[in-house]
Amino acid sequence: VPLDRSELAEKALNPAINLATQFDASITLQYVDDESTRFDRMTVDLLNQYEQGLAEIVRDELAQHGEIYLQSLLDQAVIDNASVSFQMRLDTGNPALRIVEATKNGKFDAIVMSTHGWTGVQRWVYGSVMEKVLRSVDIPILVVKPGQGNMG
Repeated sequence: VPLDRSELAEKALNPAINLATQFDASITLQYVDDESTRFDRMTVDLLNQYEQGLAEIVRDELAQHGEIYLQSLLDQAVIDNASVSFQMRLDTGNPALRIVEATKNGKFDAIVMSTHGWTGVQRWVYGSVMEKVLRSVDIPILVVKPGQGNMG
């Protein structure tokens, strides 16, 4: 389940938990720190030019925020769904590329992810992570659209 700190991405959790429960599977929560859209990354790049040690501290801090985010979701999900096992995966870079790489390097049966549902100019400007993943993987993808995900 790829997550990006948005409520929309988290809508994919319930369908993933339902599938994992039904098929006695585990769930990997993946968070990708998207360096191409983060102001923090520009700060890290500037710091790299001037003070290597300080840049590493900032980088570590960003990784910790991703880990704290996933752990908070994990803590809640484990309490609510004790029969499903969870793992965390933290990556940095382009989200679509990192999701695709994870499927090629791991043993995953499916991806459950949400889409922002952008159309027109928004889709052209921001692109669609889901669409890029869909075109690049050989495993099934369950796409949760805005307004869905409350499958009980």
